[in-house]
Parts: sequence; structure tokens; C-alpha cells
Amino acid sequence: IKCARVLILLRILRREVRRIAHPRCVEFIKMDGRVVESSTIRGTLVFLGCYMLILLAAGLIISLDGYSFSISFSSALASLSNVGPGLELVGPTGNFSLLSPLSKVTMSLCMVRFSPFWSCSAALCGGILKAYRGVFAMNIKLVLKVLGRVELVVAASMALPLACALLYGEDIAPFLWSIAIILCVSLPLSFLPTHSSFFLREGFATVGLIWLFTGVAGGLPFFFNGGGGFNTIWDCIFEA
Repeated sequence: IKCARVLILLRILRREVRRIAHPRCVEFIKMDGRVVESSTIRGTLVFLGCYMLILLAAGLIISLDGYSFSISFSSALASLSNVGPGLELVGPTGNFSLLSPLSKVTMSLCMVRFSPFWSCSAALCGGILKAYRGVFAMNIKLVLKVLGRVELVVAASMALPLACALLYGEDIAPFLWSIAIILCVSLPLSFLPTHSSFFLREGFATVGLIWLFTGVAGGLPFFFNGGGGFNTIWDCIFEA
């Protein structure tokens, strides 16, 4: 929820309260000295209403696991807001591995509820299907090339936790294995020969694949480390 939406909501409430006392008053909602259009106000109210309904539904589903109110609804709020940890057992010193698969699926859907992931994934699937049927040829090689180079950056970013593990005398094998696997996949992709035609559909497909594969790459260190409550690869990917 952006601050602008909260400000618009508060000003709408203020206007309605004033209208109760002065039914004939005419007051416009303004932001930065400009009148906010009615379509923007309507969109803000719809967004906030959907946000609260999704939060309530997700919290109720997670509560089926039998945990406390603070754990259930902080998990839903953390995933819906993409802020990371929740409260108590899912706080900064814990993780979400204690939750059931149904709760993890619910939280995963909350994380991508208003994100471009859905449109990016749809563009990717639609592009591949149409290319297979010969309707048009999406530049798949360029999409994979960009994906490979981004994953090289992900592999390079693991050098920092690797250095911290060396500094504190911890096991560095999970990071080494993760970096090796990412390099084996991304290096061939980053050197694919292709032309530079890059349009909107390639952009959507690239974002969708980067979103997916970066999550998988981020879960590899958890998987190779073992323990920590991460029982399956899905727990690791979710935590990443």
C-alpha cells in the first residue's frame, strides 16, 4: 500500500465526515495542489478493498494450521506486503517452514497478487505457444540470454554471504554448490548467439523467467545447507 493511497483514503474520510455536518458542501480531493480524478479515487477504494479482503481470506486460511492469531495474520500481511518476516515463530529469528503446504501456496499467491508476474508469465506462455504454431517467432534466445546474465549477477551476489561464512568459520559448501549450479546454467545462456530484436512481449517473458529462476537460485543455499526446518526444496524456494 503506497502512502498516496493512504492519503487519498484519509482525505475521502475527512470529506465524508464534513458532508455529514454540511450536506450541501462541495469539496474536492486534492494531491499536490491538483484535483484527484474520480476514476483515481474509485481505483484507490477498489484496491484497498481488495487488499483487505485478500488479507482476511489469507489469514483465515493460514489459521487452519492451528497457530495463533498473530502468527496467522502476520504471515498473511508479510506475504501480501512483501516485507519478509512476521511475528513470533515466523519472526526475524524464525521462518515459514512450520506452515502447511496449503498456507505456503496461499502466501505465494499473496506475494504475486498485484504484481506483473501474472502478465509476464502469460506473455511467456502465450509467446511460446504462438511461436510453436508459427503465428510469430518470439526471440526466445535473447530472452534466455538476458536471463543468463541476470543469474550471473545472482551468483556473484552469493560471494558476500560466502565471505561471511569464511569469516565466521561456518560451512561454505552450500554457497559453493549453489554458485556452481547457477554458473553451469547461466554461462551457456549468457553467450547464446542472437539478434537484438527486443519488444514488449520479450520484456514480459524475461521478467517472468527472472522472477521464477531467481527464486529457485536463492533457495539453493537453504537446500544444500539442510536442517533449519527446511524439509523440502519447496520450503527452500519459498523462504528465498
